[in-house]
Amino acid sequence: MICAACLRKLTATQVRTWHPWRLMGDTAWGLGGLLTALLFFYLVGRILLTIPTPFHDGTLWQTFGGPE
Repeated sequence: MICAACLRKLTATQVRTWHPWRLMGDTAWGLGGLLTALLFFYLVGRILLTIPTPFHDGTLWQTFGGPE
């Protein structure tokens, strides 16, 4: 059990001061995440483009004696 005064102290919100460096850091983290996602999807697209066309047609498996 916690008394009302202790609970009030624990739940009190702290005021954060505004710093321009914090805004720049948050922006940098956001841009870094966006660039990471862009690079990931670009590389996945490049990998998908290297898959041979017969694989997409479903005819690749016929050359290996698979199910027809």
